[in-house]
Amino acid sequence: MIAALGDFPGADFPSATVIVNTDSLPNWQYRLLIPPPLDGFDGTDPNAGYSTQAEVSIHAGDEFTLTGIGIRSASVSAEATRPQLGAWVLTEFDSEHASFRATTNATPPAGVPFGSFILVSDAPLGSTRWAYMGGDIGMSSDTMGPSDQPPASTASPQRHRRH
Repeated sequence: MIAALGDFPGADFPSATVIVNTDSLPNWQYRLLIPPPLDGFDGTDPNAGYSTQAEVSIHAGDEFTLTGIGIRSASVSAEATRPQLGAWVLTEFDSEHASFRATTNATPPAGVPFGSFILVSDAPLGSTRWAYMGGDIGMSSDTMGPSDQPPASTASPQRHRRH
């Protein structure tokens, strides 16, 4: 079951951040910033009976998805394929999305984004979506990407906790 952050007042769930680089279009380059492992919850945690000590922040099987239009290829940079960063692989893509999966458990250095996860599209800059679903993190939000939608003025991340 996935529950929205708002369902757990006071809980501070980890969240992922996506950074997009548009300097090399039509190659849209995305980097992930994953928080350090979760140390536990405060007294408002409704799941207090569950172990909340995480050993890693990326789990084998975590998924990262980017959306867009006119996507003609997708890839993972050599950096993101390193086992210390999750050994990410491209699992599927079509003209509207690309999905990537971590194949090893990992804990990237705190505060250091890694990637790139690359989409190739000639579509103009606009508003797209991304999602990260994993053992400790479940989140989706708006970002810039290949789109026919105008860029969003403010992103409103939606955070989820898998339990």
